[in-house]
Amino acid sequence: MVKSLKDSCLWCIAKNLHRINQVGRYLAAVNKECLIQLLAAHDMLTEDYMPHVTYNLFAHNLKRLNLHKCCQVNDNLLKQLSMSGCHLTSLVIYKCPGVTDVGICAITGGQSELVVLELNSLPITDRALCNIRSKALERLDLTQCTGITAVGVLGVIKHCSNVKSVILLGCTKIQGSLLPGIAQDLNCNLEELNLCGVHGMSDEALIGIAENCPNIRKLDLCSCREITGAGLTSVSKSRID
Repeated sequence: MVKSLKDSCLWCIAKNLHRINQVGRYLAAVNKECLIQLLAAHDMLTEDYMPHVTYNLFAHNLKRLNLHKCCQVNDNLLKQLSMSGCHLTSLVIYKCPGVTDVGICAITGGQSELVVLELNSLPITDRALCNIRSKALERLDLTQCTGITAVGVLGVIKHCSNVKSVILLGCTKIQGSLLPGIAQDLNCNLEELNLCGVHGMSDEALIGIAENCPNIRKLDLCSCREITGAGLTSVSKSRID
């Protein structure tokens, strides 16, 4: 596959942050975001290279961060990002085993413009969610974060009542007792709910979602074996696709 001119230029910059004098001054925020993602994807966030990354790419105008499958992405890196004063609208961290509650607390603290938060397959607990206070938040995805409980999720929802999408796929510590809180706090805002693998679900709780969340359009109950035909009938009447 032939790289585009833009991709080739970004790759050249990514490999030469230490050689190009003050290159960060000439890069748009979107290019800095792409470079951070590129460096993470190629395991280039080494201890020796990080000072050049921090100086040239970590900036207050960053808006979107996507960090995937990188052992070098850790709490210290997230702390440095938070110190840049960036106001993120989207934060996606997927399978970065070096990220713990400490790093997530650091990067989410003071992020009042956050719209998308996806923390997938991370070794975090409810403590990681304590600083999330964005009224703009619309998507909360905690897929395969097995240390998260209903307490942590409801804490986020209490402070971010405009959430439209809640993804809890594989969050095995979460119980069906979560549903009444979701129905009460999100109400008409909720459009998508993924409870795949959540235990302790009941028809009663599901009926509460159907009655209190009339705008829900997508519901995943895969592996929720406690649900019966009565519960499914109740949600089918609320126009779920």
